[in-house]
Amino acid sequence: MISTAHTKGFNHPDTIKYSQELDEIIFKYQTHETNRKPTLIKTIKSFFTHNTTTMYLR
Repeated sequence: MISTAHTKGFNHPDTIKYSQELDEIIFKYQTHETNRKPTLIKTIKSFFTHNTTTMYLR
């Protein structure tokens, strides 16, 4: 995208197309990370809650 912007200009349709594609990729990544973290945190909390309970019962 940067190369295209420098050679064809920042307002060229190719530059805009690449910029929009990059925006989509970044959005998908951020959405994935946002959706993933709560699940990971729940899994970690569940693990420690379960193992702590098990540890005290031994």
